Amino acid sequence: MKSFKIMTLTMTLFLSHNVTAAEIEKQPEFTHAELKAQAAQFFQIYLNTYNKRFNHPEKANDFINELSQLINEPFIMSPPKGKPFYPQTPELMTRAFDGFVQNLEQKGVTELIWKEVNFHVLTQNKILANNVGHGIDKDGKVVYETVSVYLINRDNNQWKISVFSPYTINNKLSF
Repeated sequence: MKSFKIMTLTMTLFLSHNVTAAEIEKQPEFTHAELKAQAAQFFQIYLNTYNKRFNHPEKANDFINELSQLINEPFIMSPPKGKPFYPQTPELMTRAFDGFVQNLEQKGVTELIWKEVNFHVLTQNKILANNVGHGIDKDGKVVYETVSVYLINRDNNQWKISVFSPYTINNKLSF
């Protein structure tokens, strides 16, 4: 009986490993340029999600739902000051992002644009992104500047944010 259990466990591990390997083999390989283009498209969708929310507080729930689809679980947020934390649900995390939008609206921001976005491919499924964003007012003037680093992961051919960390513009990364 004991040898049967060992054999069953060994076969289970072997089969589960083969399924994982088969799944990995099914994923297409992309060049770094293709991966960076995918990441750029993802970040434009991410930015557009914010821009649909500006000056439309009635769209807060839609914003939260759309942004939740762009965030990985688990997700880690590391603010410029204080310790990194892990919001327990996507809703809690996206509510923090909606608070960010409200703060920008108080400064007169009506649109966010990327001044600069850089990507560093780590693996086929992992990219480090660094961006400088500008908050633009109704007259086209820059009234806010932000810089953040992200770790995005691809799962089932969908990119999602796993780590988000804004930091000071004086320490801007280059890669």
